[in-house]
Amino acid sequence: MSLIDKNQLDSISGGEPGLLLPILEDFVSTASELIAEIVNLDPSGQAEIAAARLHQLKGSSGTLGLSKFYEACSIAEDSCRSGMIPDLTGLQQLMSDSTAEAHAFLSSSGARPD
Repeated sequence: MSLIDKNQLDSISGGEPGLLLPILEDFVSTASELIAEIVNLDPSGQAEIAAARLHQLKGSSGTLGLSKFYEACSIAEDSCRSGMIPDLTGLQQLMSDSTAEAHAFLSSSGARPD
């Protein structure tokens, strides 16, 4: 089962998949920071902050075609909007797996990493 939306990646690459690789790498860095921040929030009083960070992750991942990560962020955001920060232990791994699959797809589509 694919973690990414290849059609979305094709669409945003505009025939230049190599141009997306630095953007994907920036996403990994930012997403890792946001996930670490969310995990360290107080679950009893900072659910709205977590929801805002998850919303940010959801939007970026959707744009980049990281469909399974997008879905996980959406579900977690909904939970936070209800006042409860869910267990997010698998979120970092899902992000890593999703971006690795996207990187491999972009590289095999003619992208030339720096």
